[in-house]
Amino acid sequence: MMFSILFLIGLLIGSVSYVITYMYGKEISNVKRSIAVTVVGVISLIVSMVVIGGFEGMPFGVMSAGIILMAIVFFLIGKIGFLRKTVILGVVVYALIYAAYIDYNQVNYWIDDKTVQDQDGNILAHLHNIETDTSIKGFKVFTIMEGQKEIALSLGEKMAGNRIEVTDVENKEGQTEVHIRTTYNQSEEKNPYILVGLDNEESEIVVIDTDGTVYEELK
Repeated sequence: MMFSILFLIGLLIGSVSYVITYMYGKEISNVKRSIAVTVVGVISLIVSMVVIGGFEGMPFGVMSAGIILMAIVFFLIGKIGFLRKTVILGVVVYALIYAAYIDYNQVNYWIDDKTVQDQDGNILAHLHNIETDTSIKGFKVFTIMEGQKEIALSLGEKMAGNRIEVTDVENKEGQTEVHIRTTYNQSEEKNPYILVGLDNEESEIVVIDTDGTVYEELK
């Protein structure tokens, strides 16, 4: 998500840079305006690769791609009037804001392999409890690498033989909703569970099954 937002920021910077060129004279040709925006993008790219470098420079590299793309767009629409360009810019800005809103609401998540043995000690202890005490039903939140969160969700003994599938994770009204679907597949697990890693989640997490079941957080 982070890179997509950075790319959107780059598009916005490119658009604003193009508008700023009008402050230096309407007589400047569209080609020169587009070149000016391209220069901004290229400088950002050089900074990301040469000055900063490595993984830390990637954000500037992503933004520079957005800036250069807007330079190309304005070069291609150069023959239309300023008013129409302003309308196009307004549409672009609206699309950026809307896309950023949608992108923020979508939470990056992943499913961790249950066979991995290098989990956090607290997670391993909880998984052991789940496997030995089949009455445990609900989810528990753990903090893992780089402050990211991981949910350990167990269905309880009444759901033995079921599998868990995550259908969607989104931020909504100040909370992160994890939507799951459970289906019977004759699994040998006496207490079915799943490990779900989360990124950019809200402080409150809710787990909801497609059948309407809302799982409580275990303390």
